[in-house]
Amino acid sequence: MAFVLDTMVAEKSTTTGTGTYALGGTPDVAVGWRPFFTQVGNGSTCYYRAEMGAEWEEGLGTVGGSVGSPTLARTLVRRTHAGTTSTPLNWGAGTKTVSCILPGGLAVLLNQENEWAAHQRLNGNRLYLDADLDSYLYASADDVLDLLVNGALTGRWTQGALSIRSSSTDGNLGPVIRLYRNRSNVADGKVGAALDFADNDDGLNETVYARVHVTIDDVTNATEDGTLTLSTLRAGSLAARLSIGDYNIAQNGAHFLAGKTSPSSSVAGAELRTSGEVIAAVDGGTCVWVNRLTNDGTLVSLRQAGTEEGAISVSGTTLTYATFLGSHWGQWRVGHEPEEPPAIGTVLCMCEERCFWEGEEPAPALPRVRLSAAQGETAVYGVYGGLDEGGDILVWALGTAPAVLVQGPVALGQPIWTSDTPGVAEAMPPESLHEWWKCLGRASISDAGEGVRAIPFVAMAG
Repeated sequence: MAFVLDTMVAEKSTTTGTGTYALGGTPDVAVGWRPFFTQVGNGSTCYYRAEMGAEWEEGLGTVGGSVGSPTLARTLVRRTHAGTTSTPLNWGAGTKTVSCILPGGLAVLLNQENEWAAHQRLNGNRLYLDADLDSYLYASADDVLDLLVNGALTGRWTQGALSIRSSSTDGNLGPVIRLYRNRSNVADGKVGAALDFADNDDGLNETVYARVHVTIDDVTNATEDGTLTLSTLRAGSLAARLSIGDYNIAQNGAHFLAGKTSPSSSVAGAELRTSGEVIAAVDGGTCVWVNRLTNDGTLVSLRQAGTEEGAISVSGTTLTYATFLGSHWGQWRVGHEPEEPPAIGTVLCMCEERCFWEGEEPAPALPRVRLSAAQGETAVYGVYGGLDEGGDILVWALGTAPAVLVQGPVALGQPIWTSDTPGVAEAMPPESLHEWWKCLGRASISDAGEGVRAIPFVAMAG
């Protein structure tokens, strides 16, 4: 069924009462008039006016019947000469003229440029957008504008708010808002769709304070990559603050950046990598804040394969490193390498030479080492803690160490320094305590033994 507007469509009718008009030929008022059945079409609707003398009726009619016996049903009566708005006239005998019209109250007014020439009011009526009349726009209430698609409420606009809705009960994604740029010159590195958040400044100038936009990293079909960037306004300049994407770094896939322009440990900002690495870099200032807001307890838990190996905790103003053991890298002094790796806990002293790795500059902060060889050496560096994965020495120099090689008895808390036996420590005699800078550390147990053995101690060397 279609709604039709046309001109020069009229027929006679001798119908009486309030029923369907039986149409019966061209009226006498003018030449060129055409019949409803062929011009409007069977089953279609149109606005009509029926009149006889001073009597008239206007409404919405539906064409029916056949070519030889056409009819026009009074589907909706809008008004009559009697002042009624919905009741059909009860026609008496006589010939009526029935014509196709556009009622003035429903007319769309256009000027000579075919533009809107007046305000148009739907007043709660629907503006249908498709053929089967199940998609339409209408004002469901005062200051509420609704859009229905396929009979379901899809969008609602109110003052200052837009709601996009979906009535689907399946598990698919939705509702979806898509920002799509359909262009043919797409290429890697181009900026795509954006969403701006704007407001006025104090001069009432519209200003974008934040933006979310996409960058196309790779346009290759089936392997496409994209990056989402959040930019904010600072000091009048809109700049990127956070990016989520894949920068294809060889050693890591950088997926989350904050305050960085590229994924690198030398660029200020924060970075979370898919490998689990977390990078925080600052150009001056504090790099990491760890803040326990209430009560004492653990600040940092240090774990290996899910098991806590150490912790940093706070109690009042006292910071505790639990079983913390700090170490430095080292290398043997050239010409002083032992034939066999020494025992864990062997005492080491610093040398003038610096550590050196192939292809790099000498490390100014890392001295090469030798076994201690005399009592009370001032160059004590720490104790031997084994080798790392690259074959370099680990020197325990700070914290609670599991072993140091000691000869002779020691008491709990007694300072320890080097002895005349290479790589072995001994208790510092009371008369030498004023030479505290020679102290390697303090025994963490009492042990009355005489021979060389390993005891736990607290390292303070370095």
